[in-house]
Amino acid sequence: MIDATEDPLRKRQLQWELGAALYDALQVYHVLARSELALEYGNLSVENLEAGSQDRQLEPAEAYLLGRLYFRWDQSTRSALRIISRPWCGSKKAVPLLERPIPPSAYADVGRQGEVS
Repeated sequence: MIDATEDPLRKRQLQWELGAALYDALQVYHVLARSELALEYGNLSVENLEAGSQDRQLEPAEAYLLGRLYFRWDQSTRSALRIISRPWCGSKKAVPLLERPIPPSAYADVGRQGEVS
């Protein structure tokens, strides 16, 4: 569908939706300790979410999802590759996004963030 559409806005929307679904796959494989698959789906998720967020300001819930993706992708990369330094570090990209105010949609998941005031 992404390749078939000529509308750039629709293309970015589809890329974002695919990236979000791939992030779910990353989380599943991360929990299952399948580092290679987590890394593969994480790479695809980063690629699609970044493409889907080009030329626009992210909503708080979107920034929060992207920040969580970068953090989880970085964990999967470290686990899969067993290295700490590399040119691209997801945690460095995650911090500015995760330091933003938590969107109301994430209040049900406060265990990840700590207390919400």
